[in-house]
Amino acid sequence: MTAQEHDKLAANTQGLTHFIGRLLGELKFAPTDIDSLGTKKLREVIEQTGNDTWQLFNDLQSFNPYTKSMRLKLGKTYDLLYNQLLPKRVNKNKIIFGIQGGKGSFNEEALSFWQAKRAQNPFKVKYLYTTEKVLKNLHEGNIDYGLFAIQNAVGGVVEESTYAMARYKFKIINEFQIVIRHTLMKRKDVNLSNIEIVMAHSQNFRQCKNSLEKKYPNLRSVIGQGDLLDTARCAESLAKNTINKNTAILGPKILADIYDLEIIEENLQDNQNNLTTFFLVSR
Repeated sequence: MTAQEHDKLAANTQGLTHFIGRLLGELKFAPTDIDSLGTKKLREVIEQTGNDTWQLFNDLQSFNPYTKSMRLKLGKTYDLLYNQLLPKRVNKNKIIFGIQGGKGSFNEEALSFWQAKRAQNPFKVKYLYTTEKVLKNLHEGNIDYGLFAIQNAVGGVVEESTYAMARYKFKIINEFQIVIRHTLMKRKDVNLSNIEIVMAHSQNFRQCKNSLEKKYPNLRSVIGQGDLLDTARCAESLAKNTINKNTAILGPKILADIYDLEIIEENLQDNQNNLTTFFLVSR
């Protein structure tokens, strides 16, 4: 055969076998007390390919011009098979939405806006607080759709969404905008003069930067970590006394009603046409 014919065949024999062997090795595919015959054969592949040098493996994958397409096809086939194993609907009676925010968040407001323009099919909201958790749950098949903010007219790109989107595959179902209005609020049992910090999502601070500097220059801005990236989660934590009670929250006005907070001032956004863009996504 010609060298070209040889390389085409080798990509799907030698190249594939070595790639699978290395893959299983990286997976720490260890023997067990209940190994089947097929499992033992996979162990043989690991032992055969794992004894070769990394240089040999790299050369097999790099210098054969057909192994790259083999690996890409393998990856697409994995994705297809993985998705076929997930349910088309998590709950046959309700559509499950996972959103970036908590109860009372701007994300919940955005979901309500989107739902109001469509037939009211029964649905349930999972409050996932971060875009990372939304896309992770979507990938794992725990939700049917995900919703998260991607950009604001003043604050720019939502960085946590950008980094999360780089790690997952998804389909954009809809892109839409709503006007965001920011309210400053505190616990009713705390005097305004005792407020030391303002807690919110980083985007909230960007959107209210000038107003906060002008009206509340002595308040320190704090961005939460983990689930506390979400302003609604911050408000919940303030109400439950799990963060410093001398904290103000900068976010949706409805949080004051949900968590029995006192409004200090409304409409602190620098731009009154403060549009934020959201993605509604599926697997």
